[in-house]
Amino acid sequence: VTTEWVDAGSGRRNLYRLAVGDASAETPRDALAPPESASAACAEIAHRATSRHAFAPRLRGELRTDVLHFLADATAARIGAGAAPDEAARQAVNALGDPWKLGIDLARIAQGKRTVIFSRGLGDSMAGIAIYDLRVLLVIIAVIVFVRVQVITAYHIPTKSMEPTLHGDPRHGDRILVNKLSSAPQRFDITVFDGFGTDRKNFVKRCTALPGEKLLLGEGDLWIDDQLVRKEGDAYEALLFEVFDREREIARTSAPLKDDMSAQMRFRARMQELWRFEGDGECGLQADETAPFAGFRISAGPGADSTPPRLTWHQLLEDSYVDPDTGDPRSGIYSVPDQRITFSMKPVPGTGANVSVAITRGEDHEYSAVLCGEGKGVSIMADGAEVARDESVVVPEGVATTVSFALVDYVLRLCLGGKLVLRHDLAAPSYPKRYAPAGTAAVRVAGGAAWIDPIRLERDVYYVSDGPDENFVRLGPDQFFMMGDNSSNSSDSRTHGAVHRSRLVGKPLLVVWPPSRVHVPK
Repeated sequence: VTTEWVDAGSGRRNLYRLAVGDASAETPRDALAPPESASAACAEIAHRATSRHAFAPRLRGELRTDVLHFLADATAARIGAGAAPDEAARQAVNALGDPWKLGIDLARIAQGKRTVIFSRGLGDSMAGIAIYDLRVLLVIIAVIVFVRVQVITAYHIPTKSMEPTLHGDPRHGDRILVNKLSSAPQRFDITVFDGFGTDRKNFVKRCTALPGEKLLLGEGDLWIDDQLVRKEGDAYEALLFEVFDREREIARTSAPLKDDMSAQMRFRARMQELWRFEGDGECGLQADETAPFAGFRISAGPGADSTPPRLTWHQLLEDSYVDPDTGDPRSGIYSVPDQRITFSMKPVPGTGANVSVAITRGEDHEYSAVLCGEGKGVSIMADGAEVARDESVVVPEGVATTVSFALVDYVLRLCLGGKLVLRHDLAAPSYPKRYAPAGTAAVRVAGGAAWIDPIRLERDVYYVSDGPDENFVRLGPDQFFMMGDNSSNSSDSRTHGAVHRSRLVGKPLLVVWPPSRVHVPK
């Protein structure tokens, strides 16, 4: 062997020479004795470097002992140079090299095969890759192929049927990773499946009904076995879609010009356009127009006969959505009464502020949350009657409090500071109509004054029935009903029928492209 292993500290040279030595020759007993100074870590390295199956047991033992001597001598030389024992051992192991490659070298030398220790050109470099890395690369490729085919697959969203949850576009739609080993979907799980009927292309929809269930769509909601489905937890949050967002409007109005004064003036004008003041009283803004927008100062009018002033969203809610690419609203078709309004409220001290937030469902029903009044506590009102109250909750004066009030699936929820404080389940109709009535959202100040700053307005998912009011679907034992979140623009189980269990592919794990939309879809 022309190339020998050399350690600058000990000058030891015999590792590779021993590998091709006479296997029948007697080896002195002291050469087989491991050095007492060798550490456990060095012994492990020596074992890994020489545990190749190509060696006879005696030759393997001689090599292991020789490696140990090398490591012990190199460690002692570095300790003599002033290094700490642990650091000296680490340096000695580094000088020895990669145990995996060292083991390959020794095995190939013992078999008389070519070994590349130092590359002298492109041919040696390619040979080194083939010797050391080819098997590892083949294993990696095999694992990637297995994962790609059997475990995780990437899909492109080409249509807008799942807007705004998943953005669809023939060229720039979301790219998602799908877990093909996931279990069967539960209600409201996003699912990828292998088409309808004879159509074998992949679809991504949301599972709305499970095997054996009777499904009915009415008033934009989901009814299973004649009972209204009231969404909870992640499904409740995931299926609330943006109508207005304060931060998005700030970004939109300040984008053309970054000057603070101009941006503030544009944003204030935009807020006055989107949120309209109605009733008796006054609606003002802070005196300094260049200061950041702090909301509307709403004051109740004098006299008991005056109409309480209110701040109202500028139009009826529809099943619209905000385009993820442009941030522009996409108009809808159907009126949606189910909604959640979030705003910041700061009662003006000493004015006796009486603030409430109201959501209407058609012309006959109004649901409100009373936040400040003569007594302590907060309450929920349904058509003028109190249905829930918590006297332990006090909304402080002169301090901004984030308020959220929702009417979704005939459930009223009131949150203060992000915490649910009141909930009331309304009675659901026995025979839901095909379409839901229109709805509005408003914040009223019946007495005193308060600063109101709208933060966010969201609407619930709205499922559209393609059949008459009494139309329903009864699923078979292995069938799932799949629908798009953008219900009025989705080709799904309503027209193509239920999806058989054998067609299920998996559930999305992550939106991986574009980078601005990387998230876990729910």
